[in-house]
Amino acid sequence: MRRFEASIADAEPPLYKVDGYFVFSDLAPPAVPRQIRLSGEGYRARTVSQVLPAVAPVELTFDGEDEVYVVVKTINVATNAVTFDPIPFLPTIPLGAPVIGEAGFSTTLAAVLEGDTVAGATLASVTGVAANAVLRLGRSRHLVLRPGAGYAFPADRTVIAIAVLAAADGAPLPGAITTIDRINGMAPASVTVGTLPLTVATFGTQRSVLGPVDAVTATADARGWCVFYFPASLPITQLRVSVSNTGHVTQTQTFAVAAGARASQIVSLVAA
Repeated sequence: MRRFEASIADAEPPLYKVDGYFVFSDLAPPAVPRQIRLSGEGYRARTVSQVLPAVAPVELTFDGEDEVYVVVKTINVATNAVTFDPIPFLPTIPLGAPVIGEAGFSTTLAAVLEGDTVAGATLASVTGVAANAVLRLGRSRHLVLRPGAGYAFPADRTVIAIAVLAAADGAPLPGAITTIDRINGMAPASVTVGTLPLTVATFGTQRSVLGPVDAVTATADARGWCVFYFPASLPITQLRVSVSNTGHVTQTQTFAVAAGARASQIVSLVAA
């Protein structure tokens, strides 16, 4: 069942196909950058730009969309296998899927990856990969919508909802930007894997990939809400956020978090 909408201003609605595909046809010239809005109930809306119409069909795909991120724990050179922290209920990542790592490492999956609890993968090669390195496992070339404030999160997630309001009258501030800049008192690192910057937090000696930049940065929706979510297995106890909005004074706020629980926070911005 389709759970999203795609639209271009002043264009006819697209034709929706199976597996999430959609097609805009008969767009009037000239070929100019078109803003394609993707939205769905319970999900963050996003807008992507593409020059259209084109001479040949164009596939909308970007680096780092439908991927799984892991940190290598052990390596078995004899079997070309790596292990990582268990991933519950992992949808299928197909045989031959691209695997990209730090320091230029690149290979493919040598076996399908899926299951209730997955804690390792067999690669075509492990030459050049190291323990504690970040790997990107590409599932598909599909675009991804991240869950928003109205999403029904499963119980195995730590969920933080932040309402950004105007201090003067309590009105929501849609479009305000909230960024998590401290986790348990430490700034997360930005690690480039291939061409994609990933946000990585360290808990003790263990690195954990939070995701691309939009895992720690969100734009407030029409009601002023931003939402962040992480696996409940991450021992997150405290977050600091920086909240900004045009015409207002940027504010930072620190608050406690319980792993595996839901938390909400109100941030009020004063007019500049």
